[in-house]
Amino acid sequence: MSKLVRRIEKEFFLKILYDEKIPVTYHKDRVEYTLFLKAPPKDTLVFKTNWPISGLGASSKISLMFTYREDAMLFDVDVMDVRDVEIVCRVPESIRKNLDRAHMRVNLPPEVQIRVAFFNDRYNFPFHRLRQYYPVQGSIAALASLKEQVEALVKTNDYGYKVVVFNKDHEFAITEEQMLAHTGKILFLPVVKDGFPQTDPYNRNRLITEEVFHRYLFEDMGLEGRAAETASARLIKDKISSGVSSEVWVPILFQEYAVGYIRIWTNDAAKPPLDYMVIDTLYKYAEVMAQLLKDKGYFESMKIDNVPFKVDVQDISVSGLLFTCPSPDISLKLLPECDLKVTITTLNRSIDIKATITRHYRAKSSIHVGCHFKDMNADDIRYLFECIYAKPFTESKQAHH
Repeated sequence: MSKLVRRIEKEFFLKILYDEKIPVTYHKDRVEYTLFLKAPPKDTLVFKTNWPISGLGASSKISLMFTYREDAMLFDVDVMDVRDVEIVCRVPESIRKNLDRAHMRVNLPPEVQIRVAFFNDRYNFPFHRLRQYYPVQGSIAALASLKEQVEALVKTNDYGYKVVVFNKDHEFAITEEQMLAHTGKILFLPVVKDGFPQTDPYNRNRLITEEVFHRYLFEDMGLEGRAAETASARLIKDKISSGVSSEVWVPILFQEYAVGYIRIWTNDAAKPPLDYMVIDTLYKYAEVMAQLLKDKGYFESMKIDNVPFKVDVQDISVSGLLFTCPSPDISLKLLPECDLKVTITTLNRSIDIKATITRHYRAKSSIHVGCHFKDMNADDIRYLFECIYAKPFTESKQAHH
Protein backbone atom coordinates (compact mmCIF):
# COMPACT_ATOMS: atom_id res chain seq x y z
CA MET A 1 0.00 0.00 0.00
CA SER A 2 1.48 3.37 -1.02
CA LYS A 3 1.93 6.17 1.50
CA LEU A 4 2.81 9.84 1.51
CA VAL A 5 6.37 10.78 2.40
CA ARG A 6 7.02 13.42 5.04
CA ARG A 7 7.95 16.97 4.06
CA ILE A 8 11.61 16.44 4.93
CA GLU A 9 11.68 13.22 2.90
CA LYS A 10 10.07 15.02 -0.04
CA GLU A 11 12.82 17.65 -0.03
CA PHE A 12 15.43 14.90 0.21
CA PHE A 13 14.03 12.97 -2.77
CA LEU A 14 13.82 16.08 -4.94
CA LYS A 15 17.44 16.92 -4.10
CA ILE A 16 18.50 13.34 -4.90
CA LEU A 17 16.82 13.61 -8.31
CA TYR A 18 19.23 16.38 -9.23
CA ASP A 19 22.35 15.24 -7.38
CA GLU A 20 22.25 11.65 -8.67
CA LYS A 21 20.74 12.46 -12.08
CA ILE A 22 17.91 9.99 -11.53
CA PRO A 23 15.67 9.63 -14.62
CA VAL A 24 12.01 10.56 -14.21
CA THR A 25 9.39 8.88 -16.42
CA TYR A 26 6.33 10.45 -18.02
CA HIS A 27 3.85 8.64 -20.29
CA LYS A 28 1.63 10.40 -22.82
CA ASP A 29 -0.19 8.99 -25.86
CA ARG A 30 1.70 5.67 -25.64
CA VAL A 31 5.06 7.47 -25.67
CA GLU A 32 7.46 7.23 -22.74
CA TYR A 33 9.49 10.38 -22.05
CA THR A 34 12.57 10.57 -19.84
CA LEU A 35 13.16 13.73 -17.81
CA PHE A 36 16.13 14.91 -15.74
CA LEU A 37 16.24 17.82 -13.32
CA LYS A 38 18.28 20.54 -15.02
CA ALA A 39 18.85 22.64 -11.90
CA PRO A 40 18.66 22.17 -8.13
CA PRO A 41 15.05 22.28 -6.93
CA LYS A 42 13.93 25.55 -5.40
CA ASP A 43 10.50 27.11 -5.82
CA THR A 44 10.18 25.34 -9.18
CA LEU A 45 11.42 22.18 -10.88
CA VAL A 46 13.13 22.62 -14.26
CA PHE A 47 13.23 19.38 -16.26
CA LYS A 48 15.05 18.60 -19.48
CA THR A 49 13.28 16.00 -21.63
CA ASN A 50 14.78 13.52 -24.09
CA TRP A 51 12.59 15.06 -26.81
CA PRO A 52 9.75 17.60 -27.02
CA ILE A 53 6.47 16.51 -25.44
CA SER A 54 3.69 17.17 -27.92
CA GLY A 55 0.45 18.68 -26.67
CA LEU A 56 1.86 19.73 -23.31
CA GLY A 57 1.33 23.34 -22.26
CA ALA A 58 1.21 25.67 -19.30
CA SER A 59 -1.47 24.75 -16.71
CA SER A 60 -1.23 21.04 -17.58
CA LYS A 61 -1.09 18.63 -14.64
CA ILE A 62 1.11 15.57 -15.17
CA SER A 63 2.08 12.46 -13.19
CA LEU A 64 5.76 11.58 -12.95
CA MET A 65 7.49 8.49 -11.63
CA PHE A 66 11.03 7.62 -10.61
CA THR A 67 12.73 4.72 -8.84
CA TYR A 68 15.05 5.13 -5.87
CA ARG A 69 16.71 2.03 -4.41
CA GLU A 70 14.13 -0.20 -6.16
CA ASP A 71 11.21 1.71 -4.63
CA ALA A 72 8.84 3.34 -7.11
CA MET A 73 7.91 6.96 -6.31
CA LEU A 74 5.05 8.93 -7.84
CA PHE A 75 4.18 12.63 -7.77
CA ASP A 76 1.95 15.08 -9.63
CA VAL A 77 3.11 18.51 -10.78
CA ASP A 78 1.51 21.56 -12.36
CA VAL A 79 3.28 22.68 -15.54
CA MET A 80 4.08 26.40 -15.60
CA ASP A 81 6.01 26.71 -18.86
CA VAL A 82 7.14 24.55 -21.80
CA ARG A 83 10.20 25.41 -23.90
CA ASP A 84 11.08 22.83 -26.56
CA VAL A 85 12.87 20.13 -24.49
CA GLU A 86 12.51 21.96 -21.20
CA ILE A 87 9.51 22.14 -18.88
CA VAL A 88 9.11 24.22 -15.73
CA CYS A 89 6.83 22.86 -12.99
CA ARG A 90 5.71 23.79 -9.52
CA VAL A 91 7.19 21.81 -6.66
CA PRO A 92 4.81 18.89 -5.96
CA GLU A 93 2.62 19.04 -2.88
CA SER A 94 3.45 15.42 -2.07
CA ILE A 95 5.30 12.29 -3.15
CA ARG A 96 3.99 8.76 -2.70
CA LYS A 97 6.31 5.82 -2.07
CA ASN A 98 6.01 2.06 -1.57
CA LEU A 99 3.91 1.83 -4.72
CA ASP A 100 5.01 -1.80 -5.22
CA ARG A 101 4.78 -1.36 -8.98
CA ALA A 102 7.15 -0.26 -11.69
CA HIS A 103 4.79 1.15 -14.32
CA MET A 104 2.70 4.27 -14.38
CA ARG A 105 -0.98 4.65 -15.06
CA VAL A 106 -1.50 6.08 -18.53
CA ASN A 107 -4.36 7.28 -20.69
CA LEU A 108 -6.20 4.57 -22.62
CA PRO A 109 -4.85 4.35 -26.19
CA PRO A 110 -7.62 5.21 -28.71
CA GLU A 111 -7.40 1.82 -30.45
CA VAL A 112 -7.96 -0.08 -27.17
CA GLN A 113 -11.58 -0.72 -26.19
CA ILE A 114 -12.75 -1.50 -22.63
CA ARG A 115 -15.97 -3.25 -21.63
CA VAL A 116 -16.90 -3.90 -18.00
CA ALA A 117 -19.50 -6.22 -16.48
CA PHE A 118 -20.05 -7.71 -13.03
CA PHE A 119 -18.08 -10.91 -12.53
CA ASN A 120 -20.91 -12.56 -10.60
CA ASP A 121 -24.70 -12.22 -10.61
CA ARG A 122 -25.99 -9.10 -8.88
CA TYR A 123 -29.37 -8.39 -7.32
CA ASN A 124 -31.73 -5.54 -6.52
CA PHE A 125 -33.60 -5.88 -3.23
CA PRO A 126 -36.24 -3.48 -1.93
CA PHE A 127 -34.12 -3.08 1.24
CA HIS A 128 -31.69 -0.47 2.46
CA ARG A 129 -28.45 -0.60 0.44
CA LEU A 130 -25.34 -0.96 2.60
CA ARG A 131 -22.13 0.99 1.98
CA GLN A 132 -20.04 -2.19 1.76
CA TYR A 133 -20.12 -5.21 -0.52
CA TYR A 134 -20.09 -8.65 1.11
CA PRO A 135 -19.00 -11.45 -1.24
CA VAL A 136 -20.97 -14.66 -0.79
CA GLN A 137 -18.23 -16.93 0.50
CA GLY A 138 -19.82 -19.38 2.91
CA SER A 139 -19.09 -23.05 2.26
CA ILE A 140 -22.16 -25.27 2.03
CA ALA A 141 -19.89 -28.15 3.07
CA ALA A 142 -19.68 -26.53 6.51
CA LEU A 143 -23.47 -26.23 6.88
CA ALA A 144 -24.10 -29.45 8.82
CA SER A 145 -21.22 -28.86 11.25
CA LEU A 146 -22.16 -25.25 11.93
CA LYS A 147 -25.83 -26.13 12.35
CA GLU A 148 -24.89 -28.75 14.93
CA GLN A 149 -22.70 -26.23 16.78
CA VAL A 150 -25.50 -23.67 16.93
CA GLU A 151 -28.12 -26.24 17.99
CA ALA A 152 -25.80 -27.58 20.70
CA LEU A 153 -25.07 -24.05 21.93
CA VAL A 154 -28.78 -23.26 22.19
CA LYS A 155 -29.78 -26.56 23.79
CA THR A 156 -26.92 -26.72 26.31
CA ASN A 157 -27.52 -23.18 27.58
CA ASP A 158 -31.30 -23.10 27.10
CA TYR A 159 -31.01 -19.98 24.92
CA GLY A 160 -33.79 -18.44 22.89
CA TYR A 161 -33.10 -18.90 19.16
CA LYS A 162 -34.62 -17.37 16.03
CA VAL A 163 -33.74 -17.17 12.32
CA VAL A 164 -35.52 -14.64 10.10
CA VAL A 165 -35.14 -14.22 6.33
CA PHE A 166 -36.67 -11.09 4.84
CA ASN A 167 -38.87 -11.46 1.78
CA LYS A 168 -39.43 -8.61 -0.67
CA ASP A 169 -42.61 -7.56 1.17
CA HIS A 170 -41.05 -7.64 4.64
CA GLU A 171 -42.08 -4.80 6.94
CA PHE A 172 -39.29 -3.74 9.28
CA ALA A 173 -41.57 -3.08 12.21
CA ILE A 174 -39.10 -3.41 15.09
CA THR A 175 -36.11 -1.19 15.79
CA GLU A 176 -33.64 -4.07 15.88
CA GLU A 177 -34.53 -5.22 12.36
CA GLN A 178 -34.41 -1.65 11.09
CA MET A 179 -30.92 -1.01 12.48
CA LEU A 180 -29.57 -4.35 11.20
CA ALA A 181 -30.92 -3.64 7.71
CA HIS A 182 -29.54 -0.08 7.81
CA THR A 183 -26.07 -0.82 9.19
CA GLY A 184 -25.35 -4.45 8.25
CA LYS A 185 -23.68 -4.78 11.66
CA ILE A 186 -24.13 -7.07 14.66
CA LEU A 187 -26.27 -5.99 17.60
CA PHE A 188 -24.43 -7.41 20.62
CA LEU A 189 -25.60 -6.68 24.14
CA PRO A 190 -23.66 -9.08 26.39
CA VAL A 191 -25.21 -7.49 29.48
CA VAL A 192 -28.35 -5.66 28.38
CA LYS A 193 -28.53 -3.37 31.41
CA ASP A 194 -25.05 -2.02 30.53
CA GLY A 195 -26.33 -0.73 27.19
CA PHE A 196 -24.55 -0.56 23.85
CA PRO A 197 -20.82 -1.41 23.64
CA GLN A 198 -18.53 1.62 23.41
CA THR A 199 -15.83 -0.05 21.29
CA ASP A 200 -15.60 -2.70 18.57
CA PRO A 201 -12.72 -5.22 18.73
CA TYR A 202 -13.27 -6.43 15.17
CA ASN A 203 -11.03 -4.97 12.46
CA ARG A 204 -13.92 -4.80 10.00
CA ASN A 205 -16.07 -2.89 12.51
CA ARG A 206 -18.81 -5.48 12.85
CA LEU A 207 -20.62 -4.27 15.97
CA ILE A 208 -23.33 -1.68 16.52
CA THR A 209 -21.61 0.46 19.13
CA GLU A 210 -23.38 3.36 20.81
CA GLU A 211 -21.78 5.69 18.25
CA VAL A 212 -23.02 3.53 15.34
CA PHE A 213 -26.53 3.41 16.83
CA HIS A 214 -26.64 7.18 17.23
CA ARG A 215 -25.45 7.62 13.64
CA TYR A 216 -28.24 5.28 12.53
CA LEU A 217 -30.80 7.31 14.49
CA PHE A 218 -29.60 10.49 12.79
CA GLU A 219 -29.47 9.06 9.28
CA ASP A 220 -32.78 7.20 9.49
CA MET A 221 -34.86 9.45 11.77
CA GLY A 222 -32.98 12.72 12.11
CA LEU A 223 -32.46 12.20 15.85
CA GLU A 224 -29.30 13.53 17.47
CA GLY A 225 -27.99 14.82 20.79
CA ARG A 226 -30.38 14.41 23.71
CA ALA A 227 -33.07 12.87 21.46
CA ALA A 228 -30.64 10.09 20.39
CA GLU A 229 -29.61 9.45 24.00
CA THR A 230 -33.26 9.21 25.02
CA ALA A 231 -33.97 6.72 22.18
CA SER A 232 -30.99 4.57 23.26
CA ALA A 233 -32.08 4.56 26.89
CA ARG A 234 -35.67 3.71 25.95
CA LEU A 235 -34.58 0.72 23.81
CA ILE A 236 -32.47 -0.69 26.65
CA LYS A 237 -35.24 -0.06 29.20
CA ASP A 238 -37.76 -1.93 27.01
CA LYS A 239 -35.40 -4.90 26.75
CA ILE A 240 -34.89 -5.00 30.50
CA SER A 241 -38.67 -4.83 30.98
CA SER A 242 -39.13 -7.78 28.62
CA GLY A 243 -36.69 -9.82 30.70
CA VAL A 244 -33.83 -10.10 28.20
CA SER A 245 -30.49 -10.15 30.04
CA SER A 246 -28.07 -10.94 27.17
CA GLU A 247 -28.52 -11.16 23.40
CA VAL A 248 -26.93 -11.03 19.95
CA TRP A 249 -28.46 -10.35 16.52
CA VAL A 250 -26.21 -11.34 13.58
CA PRO A 251 -27.30 -10.13 10.12
CA ILE A 252 -27.27 -12.48 7.14
CA LEU A 253 -25.28 -10.42 4.64
CA PHE A 254 -25.66 -10.87 0.90
CA GLN A 255 -23.73 -8.51 -1.37
CA GLU A 256 -24.80 -4.99 -0.28
CA TYR A 257 -27.85 -6.04 1.73
CA ALA A 258 -28.81 -7.54 5.07
CA VAL A 259 -31.38 -10.16 4.00
CA GLY A 260 -32.20 -11.57 7.42
CA TYR A 261 -30.66 -12.33 10.80
CA ILE A 262 -29.91 -14.96 13.44
CA ARG A 263 -30.77 -14.08 17.02
CA ILE A 264 -29.78 -15.78 20.29
CA TRP A 265 -30.77 -14.49 23.72
CA THR A 266 -31.30 -15.44 27.33
CA ASN A 267 -33.70 -14.19 29.99
CA ASP A 268 -31.71 -15.75 32.81
CA ALA A 269 -29.48 -13.11 34.42
CA ALA A 270 -27.74 -15.83 36.41
CA LYS A 271 -26.27 -17.33 33.23
CA PRO A 272 -22.90 -16.09 31.95
CA PRO A 273 -23.42 -13.38 29.31
CA LEU A 274 -23.05 -14.25 25.62
CA ASP A 275 -19.48 -13.83 24.39
CA TYR A 276 -17.47 -13.25 21.21
CA MET A 277 -17.16 -16.99 20.52
CA VAL A 278 -20.94 -17.05 20.06
CA ILE A 279 -20.69 -14.13 17.64
CA ASP A 280 -17.95 -15.84 15.61
CA THR A 281 -19.97 -19.06 15.31
CA LEU A 282 -23.16 -17.24 14.30
CA TYR A 283 -21.28 -15.05 11.80
CA LYS A 284 -19.90 -18.14 10.03
CA TYR A 285 -23.36 -19.72 10.10
CA ALA A 286 -24.86 -16.54 8.59
CA GLU A 287 -22.30 -16.67 5.74
CA VAL A 288 -23.35 -20.24 4.94
CA MET A 289 -27.02 -19.24 5.18
CA ALA A 290 -26.45 -16.54 2.54
CA GLN A 291 -24.85 -19.10 0.21
CA LEU A 292 -27.65 -21.59 0.85
CA LEU A 293 -30.36 -19.03 0.10
CA LYS A 294 -28.62 -18.11 -3.16
CA ASP A 295 -28.19 -21.76 -4.20
CA LYS A 296 -31.85 -22.50 -3.52
CA GLY A 297 -32.91 -19.61 -5.78
CA TYR A 298 -34.42 -17.52 -3.01
CA PHE A 299 -33.16 -14.32 -4.68
CA GLU A 300 -33.71 -15.37 -8.30
CA SER A 301 -36.64 -13.01 -8.96
CA MET A 302 -34.49 -10.03 -7.93
CA LYS A 303 -31.50 -10.84 -10.17
CA ILE A 304 -30.50 -8.06 -12.58
CA ASP A 305 -29.33 -8.63 -16.14
CA ASN A 306 -25.56 -8.92 -16.13
CA VAL A 307 -24.61 -7.11 -19.33
CA PRO A 308 -21.55 -4.92 -19.96
CA PHE A 309 -22.05 -1.33 -18.84
CA LYS A 310 -20.47 1.85 -20.12
CA VAL A 311 -17.47 3.28 -18.28
CA ASP A 312 -15.22 6.25 -18.95
CA VAL A 313 -11.63 5.11 -18.41
CA GLN A 314 -9.53 7.70 -16.58
CA ASP A 315 -6.28 5.73 -16.75
CA ILE A 316 -4.92 2.21 -16.93
CA SER A 317 -1.79 0.30 -15.93
CA VAL A 318 -0.65 -3.31 -16.11
CA SER A 319 -2.04 -3.77 -12.61
CA GLY A 320 -5.39 -2.00 -12.72
CA LEU A 321 -7.90 0.50 -13.99
CA LEU A 322 -9.49 3.76 -12.84
CA PHE A 323 -12.86 4.71 -14.35
CA THR A 324 -16.11 6.56 -13.83
CA CYS A 325 -19.53 5.12 -14.60
CA PRO A 326 -22.21 7.44 -16.06
CA SER A 327 -25.09 5.24 -14.87
CA PRO A 328 -26.09 6.17 -11.29
CA ASP A 329 -27.87 2.81 -10.81
CA ILE A 330 -24.70 0.89 -11.67
CA SER A 331 -22.40 3.28 -9.78
CA LEU A 332 -24.22 2.51 -6.53
CA LYS A 333 -23.32 -1.16 -6.94
CA LEU A 334 -19.61 -0.57 -7.60
CA LEU A 335 -18.38 -1.13 -4.03
CA PRO A 336 -14.98 -2.21 -2.67
CA GLU A 337 -14.48 -6.02 -2.70
CA CYS A 338 -16.86 -6.40 -5.66
CA ASP A 339 -15.43 -8.41 -8.60
CA LEU A 340 -15.70 -7.21 -12.20
CA LYS A 341 -15.02 -8.75 -15.61
CA VAL A 342 -12.95 -6.36 -17.71
CA THR A 343 -12.72 -7.10 -21.44
CA ILE A 344 -9.83 -5.41 -23.23
CA THR A 345 -9.97 -5.45 -27.02
CA THR A 346 -7.70 -4.33 -29.85
CA LEU A 347 -7.89 -5.04 -33.57
CA ASN A 348 -5.83 -8.20 -33.13
CA ARG A 349 -6.98 -9.69 -29.87
CA SER A 350 -9.34 -9.59 -26.91
CA ILE A 351 -8.79 -10.75 -23.31
CA ASP A 352 -11.01 -11.05 -20.24
CA ILE A 353 -9.52 -10.07 -16.89
CA LYS A 354 -10.95 -10.51 -13.41
CA ALA A 355 -10.67 -7.29 -11.39
CA THR A 356 -11.53 -6.45 -7.79
CA ILE A 357 -12.65 -2.96 -6.79
CA THR A 358 -10.19 -1.57 -4.25
CA ARG A 359 -11.42 2.00 -3.88
CA HIS A 360 -14.50 4.05 -4.60
CA TYR A 361 -14.79 7.79 -4.13
CA ARG A 362 -16.81 10.76 -5.31
CA ALA A 363 -15.20 13.76 -7.01
CA LYS A 364 -17.56 16.54 -8.02
CA SER A 365 -20.53 14.82 -9.70
CA SER A 366 -18.74 11.58 -10.65
CA ILE A 367 -18.02 8.38 -8.75
CA HIS A 368 -14.49 7.16 -9.42
CA VAL A 369 -13.76 3.45 -9.18
CA GLY A 370 -10.28 1.92 -8.92
CA CYS A 371 -9.83 -1.81 -9.50
CA HIS A 372 -6.94 -4.26 -9.33
CA PHE A 373 -6.43 -6.94 -11.99
CA LYS A 374 -6.27 -10.47 -10.56
CA ASP A 375 -4.98 -13.88 -11.67
CA MET A 376 -3.56 -12.67 -14.99
CA ASN A 377 -1.38 -15.16 -16.83
CA ALA A 378 1.98 -14.15 -18.26
CA ASP A 379 0.72 -13.98 -21.84
CA ASP A 380 -2.13 -11.59 -20.94
CA ILE A 381 0.25 -9.40 -18.92
CA ARG A 382 2.61 -9.20 -21.88
CA TYR A 383 -0.25 -8.38 -24.26
CA LEU A 384 -1.66 -5.64 -22.01
CA PHE A 385 1.78 -4.14 -21.37
CA GLU A 386 2.54 -3.85 -25.09
CA CYS A 387 -0.96 -2.45 -25.76
CA ILE A 388 -0.77 0.43 -23.34
CA TYR A 389 2.95 1.23 -23.31
CA ALA A 390 3.72 0.47 -26.99
CA LYS A 391 7.02 -1.19 -26.18
CA PRO A 392 8.30 -4.71 -25.46
CA PHE A 393 7.29 -6.22 -22.13
CA THR A 394 9.73 -6.22 -19.22
CA GLU A 395 9.24 -7.97 -15.90
CA SER A 396 7.76 -5.73 -13.21
CA LYS A 397 6.08 -5.79 -9.86
CA GLN A 398 2.29 -5.74 -9.73
CA ALA A 399 0.16 -3.72 -7.33
CA HIS A 400 -3.26 -2.31 -6.54
CA HIS A 401 -4.43 0.47 -8.76
